[in-house]
Parts: sequence; structure tokens; C-alpha cells
Amino acid sequence: MGVNLVQRDDGSAELRSDYGAVAQARFGGPVAGAVSYRGEVVVRVPLAAVDTGGGVFAWQAPANTDVIVTRLELDVTAQSAGACTLDAGTTATGATTSSDNLVDGISVATAGLYSNLKNPGTNGKADQRLAASKWVTASVATGASSGLAGFAYIHYVPVGV
Repeated sequence: MGVNLVQRDDGSAELRSDYGAVAQARFGGPVAGAVSYRGEVVVRVPLAAVDTGGGVFAWQAPANTDVIVTRLELDVTAQSAGACTLDAGTTATGATTSSDNLVDGISVATAGLYSNLKNPGTNGKADQRLAASKWVTASVATGASSGLAGFAYIHYVPVGV
């Protein structure tokens, strides 16, 4: 499998993988005043069995631009050993701050795929704007995360690049 350099219609260039034609990186930008076409970016972050604020995962947005987090998926491949609920959301404070504006109180006592679109809970929302260099975190809300494993998939669109 390889990576190809592709010139885009908006004047930017991207590195695109042979497998699935997925954009791996994008360089440059559109000519001033031109329509800019943005692709959604997905990052994969491992889940950890850590019960502190931001302990399940903490991901920092790119430093060069704000982003719109459009979806958060939690692929729980190994459930917690006992009862456990998680909160996940955006925060401008730091990597160890708990937030529940994407997912609020989702049980991970059963392995499965969960998202802020299907399982938002009381405070969860479909999307959130996140400032450059700020955080998306997941934290234990109740119980303990011992035994928890899997990945978070954070879908976002860069703003203003």
C-alpha cells in the first residue's frame, strides 16, 4: 500500500492512501475568496481503564485551527468489570477535565458500539465546536472502569484553514 500526492480543485494538495483513497494529510489552502471543500477527519484514540478526569481518553485538537466535532463513537471491545458509566465531551480547561456535552452517563458494562448520535444521554449533543489546542475527554461518571478496552473515534471538520 502506498500514498499518492493529489492536487485538489481548491488549490490544496493532499496525501491520499491507496487503501480506500483516505486523505492522510492536507497542505496549502484555497485561493482567497474561493469555495473551500473540507473533508471530515477521524482520529482513533485508545480507551484506558483509568478512573480520573480525562482518564478514559484525552485528545487534543490540532493547534492550527478550531474544529467542529461532528461525532464521537466509543467502540467498547472489552466491557468494564463492574458497573461503569462514562461522560465524554469538549473542554477548554485541560486533559484531566471531565465534560459531558457529547455523551452523558453511557454504561460501558456491556461491550458494544456507542455514539453521541445514538446514545447522547441527558446533556450529550450531536456536535460541538472546539477551539484550537483544546480537548475532548472521557471520564468515569459512576463505578469503575477496570477491564475497559476499546477505541474512541472522534470525527471532526477543521474550521478556517
